[in-house]
Amino acid sequence: MFFKEKNKPRLYFAVGKETGPTGGQSNPFRWMFLIGPKNEDKDTHSTTPGTRFTLGLNGAVEETHVYDLKRDEPFLARFMISKIRDMEQVKRAIFGAASNKRNFDWTSQDWFQAVLGRLEPLCGRTMALSCNTKLDWDYIYVVVIDYLRMKARTHVLKMVNNEEYEVEDAWPDKPRPTWNLLECGEIYNGE
Repeated sequence: MFFKEKNKPRLYFAVGKETGPTGGQSNPFRWMFLIGPKNEDKDTHSTTPGTRFTLGLNGAVEETHVYDLKRDEPFLARFMISKIRDMEQVKRAIFGAASNKRNFDWTSQDWFQAVLGRLEPLCGRTMALSCNTKLDWDYIYVVVIDYLRMKARTHVLKMVNNEEYEVEDAWPDKPRPTWNLLECGEIYNGE
C-alpha cells in the first residue's frame, strides 16, 4: 500500500526484556519493530492502535495487532526511525529477513540486524530519513543504551543489573518512553 505524502505511518523499533534465546550474546534486549499512525493523540490516556513485529521462538516473524502502541506490555522504550511510503516493501523487508533463518539459535537481535540491512537500501525511495538517522546496528545500539540509562536516572525505568532494565512499579499505565530519531527529540518521556 502506497501512502500519500501527508498520511504516512511511522516505523518504530522497540526494546523489551529478552525472554527467548540470546545465542551467547550479552545483549539482554528483545528487539521488535512497530508500525503506527502518523499522528498519535498527545493525551496520555488515549490509545494508539498499531502493529508489532517480533521474532517468535520458532524463528518465524510474528505480526500482532496492538490495541495501544504507547503502552504495549513487551517493551521498555520505542524509537521512531522513519516515515513509511510503501507498506508492502517494508513488510517484505521485515518478513524476508527471517525467511531462510528459521532455527532456534537465531535471536531477536540477529533478526533485527538483518531487517536493518534489508531496510537500508529502501531509504530514500520507501522511507524518508532525516536527522542523521542511520540504520546501522552500532549507532542504534548506542542510542538505545544512552536513552535507557537516561530513563533509569529519571526513575522511569530501574536498572536491575548492568544493562538490564525493568519498568518502575508505578509506571505501567503511562505511555512508554519514546525517542524520535527523525527530529532528535522525545515524544513521550514516560513520566
